[in-house]
Formats: sequence, C-alpha cells, structure tokens
Amino acid sequence: AYEQATKLNPNHAGSFSGLGASRLAAGDARGAVDAYMRAVSLAPSHSGYFAALGRAYMTAGDRDNAVQAYQRALALNPENSAARNALAQLGAL
Repeated sequence: AYEQATKLNPNHAGSFSGLGASRLAAGDARGAVDAYMRAVSLAPSHSGYFAALGRAYMTAGDRDNAVQAYQRALALNPENSAARNALAQLGAL
C-alpha cells in the first residue's frame, strides 16, 4: 500500500515514512533506511522521521549513521524521547 502511495504522490514524506516502517517490520532494514532517507529529504524539519531513520540504521548495524540521525532528531526537537533514549543506550548522549 505504501509503495503505491509513494508512486501516486512522490512528494509526500508521510508515505515514505510509512513505507520505511513497513519495510522495517518486514526485516528489510536497508530498504527502511532508503525510505526514511526520502522522508527526511522531503521533510527536513521532522524530528520523528530522523528518529525513525536512526532506528533503521541501528537495525541495519550502522551505529555511526544511527547516532547522527538521532542527534539530528534531538537538535530539531529536544523533547524527542525516542531519540534521547536511543542515544543514551548507545552511550552517545
């Protein structure tokens, strides 16, 4: 469903975020990273998309990029508890 939504409206960040979530749930971490990268490129001030990107990077085993994504999420919204908790767990806070 999200694949189709991204084709119908390729400039809708929410569709790419949904696609990322569905790919992550299906075990496709790299595919999730790609989808979330598109979401953050379309909505660069959306803290939640950066936190989700961080989660996808962590699942893919890419700690460095995960930390960068989580830090960006916190810079955009210091109240983003998902990003704060993830950075604390990574020892990067």
